[in-house]
Amino acid sequence: MKNRWVITRLNISKFIHSLRRISWRPFSRVSTTDQYNIIDENFDPQSKYRAKNLVLKSKLLILLGFIFIGISLFLSKFYIFTLDNYNQYVQSSYNLNLYLSFNKRFQGFKEFNNVFQAPNQRELYINQNGVNNEFNYNYSSIALISYINEIYKTQKSPKEYLINQTIDFHWGDWVDTSRANPFIKMYPDLLKRFGNSQNEVYNYYKMMCQFVLEDKIPDYEDQQLFQNLAYLFEQVEGVEICGAIDKYYYFPVPERIMLETDYHYHVVGVNPRRLDEPLGIEGLAKRYHNSKSVTSKQIKAIDPNDGKQIARELKGSYLSKGYEFSNFKLQRFINQDPLDFREPNVLGEIKELERNKFKLTQGEQKRLDFLHYSNEHLKERQPFFFKTVMVNIDNYQAVLHHYNYPWMRKILCPEERIKIIHHMIRSWFKFAEQAQVISWFNYGNLYGWYFNGQNLPWDNDVDVQISVQDQDKLGQYYNNTLVIENPDLGDHVFLYQTNPWYLQPHYKQHIDSRYIDVRSGIYIDISCLWLDQSIEHYDKEDEENEEKAKKEGNDTPEKALRQVHCKNNRRFPLDDLFPLRRTLFEGAQGYMPYKPKKVLWDTYGKGCTDKKYNKDHNWQKDIGMWIQNQICENEKIPKTGDRFDDNGDLTLSGACNDTEILEIFKLSHDQYQVHLKEFDIVVGKGEDGSEFSEDELPIYRFYDSSEFQ
Repeated sequence: MKNRWVITRLNISKFIHSLRRISWRPFSRVSTTDQYNIIDENFDPQSKYRAKNLVLKSKLLILLGFIFIGISLFLSKFYIFTLDNYNQYVQSSYNLNLYLSFNKRFQGFKEFNNVFQAPNQRELYINQNGVNNEFNYNYSSIALISYINEIYKTQKSPKEYLINQTIDFHWGDWVDTSRANPFIKMYPDLLKRFGNSQNEVYNYYKMMCQFVLEDKIPDYEDQQLFQNLAYLFEQVEGVEICGAIDKYYYFPVPERIMLETDYHYHVVGVNPRRLDEPLGIEGLAKRYHNSKSVTSKQIKAIDPNDGKQIARELKGSYLSKGYEFSNFKLQRFINQDPLDFREPNVLGEIKELERNKFKLTQGEQKRLDFLHYSNEHLKERQPFFFKTVMVNIDNYQAVLHHYNYPWMRKILCPEERIKIIHHMIRSWFKFAEQAQVISWFNYGNLYGWYFNGQNLPWDNDVDVQISVQDQDKLGQYYNNTLVIENPDLGDHVFLYQTNPWYLQPHYKQHIDSRYIDVRSGIYIDISCLWLDQSIEHYDKEDEENEEKAKKEGNDTPEKALRQVHCKNNRRFPLDDLFPLRRTLFEGAQGYMPYKPKKVLWDTYGKGCTDKKYNKDHNWQKDIGMWIQNQICENEKIPKTGDRFDDNGDLTLSGACNDTEILEIFKLSHDQYQVHLKEFDIVVGKGEDGSEFSEDELPIYRFYDSSEFQ
């Protein structure tokens, strides 16, 4: 409000415009002394009067200038913008408009109005503002890697120490919460307003965000706004504000942090009580040096891009302790016992644990509490556990459905999304391998593999399947785990989280766990599978078939078809899935069904793999890419002989005169050539093509969010 007041009172444009109305021409040849200019033959006798008038006006202008400067200096003490803090003023005004467009109810709180003032000094604070923000997300990862290294250097039993000596945690050190800054600043005043009740402030936050997250706008108005792309983007900005507040104050801290490397997963325990505010650069510097105090010189010496170097030092420290390296390379083929797909006996396990309830370990008690919660709420209609933003008119295109709240910050373009997935899929299969569980990709990702071994450009996520017993292992030992990507591969951070109802069918809870990129909201959906019938049922059917075959004189009795299904009732014969094949997907090792083509035909219909047009894209086999129809299709597609130069390189004209196609081709061409060889053996001949996935290909998609601002 103060800012607006100053601008209206000191209308500079009007002041300058008034000066323009003064005629300066008569004074252009006049001496400013009291003597006449005898050289000027056309001298006007009245010029002396005009000269005095000019001197008076000049003094007046100078006086007004001093007054303006003085007022500016005076008002700057009251947080009115100056040249020094102009950028902060712009950002404060932007945040004000953002919050008001998000929810007009904010306007009613004086605490809210007091927040939006430009600061009169620089503030060093994590995510405080975009202008003076010296924080880099990699600080948190670098600090942790360095801390782990220091522990390996100084402790006799570093693995046990890292788990038992928990570290403090706040999401503000790891993800962007800058959109919550106005709310954070007014939080103490809000507490006073609501009688120091944090629950009441939480209810206030939920009331503000309900409009955005539950799509309370009328459908008829919704459609009109959506056609102009107005409401969708306003809603995304509101989602970012609500998500930032959620992460800062309410989202649970992880139970552990795991640093991924190619030889070991380093596990660090986390204090279950969240910090009241982020550690900030100084706090992270203390963690980096494993020290209770640091100097400004030590803080400045930290390079947030030193992750690779520190990780290499850590590898040496790990070796010096006599530990052996782990191998996370996938097997050529892997089978799984059908018993791993048997339906869990939740009630039986609860009874067994309750028999010994006075002798339970801490882990067993935690397991019993989880089973009680899951079972007692089983018949209640719960909202989908993994929150997404629901906009009624978005249900068909499902743009917002494929972002996990509160991690979503913006709608990503396809190029951004596939770069994140490129890292995420590689990290997931390594994570599953170290946890000794078996998973494989299916659905749209299997369809993408069939054509070029890459994710489809229009596919928003990754779909992974797992046995219910392996899902239970992940749920018990890895739920709420934060995973730092191998520094040699990238700087992404992922959160593994399970649904409380993964052990039993529950209304609308069809996704059992997720592997989420916490800086974008992109995720891997993980669905567990279980048998249609009990093992005893299948064994009995096999016995009956054997007896029938003996009577008929048949030496090869028919085996009962063992099928597994997910909570969406998609069914897969185990013989189509197993043994799983190792392959390369996005250049990384992963498992896929043994009969990929049959699984695709059973899921999407016979002949689905023959389609050359799909989702506004067309398949161009000679360059190994799905191309948007609006770029080139049909007769506009260059002939194969005209697409490449004498060295076999794709030309710009061969890339439909699209530089992005040319760039992607250069990055992924080697991977596509490997896929063609493997595809010919696996799909064409039905044989073992694992020789082509013996080694992973280097990362060839790197995501830098600053490229897409």
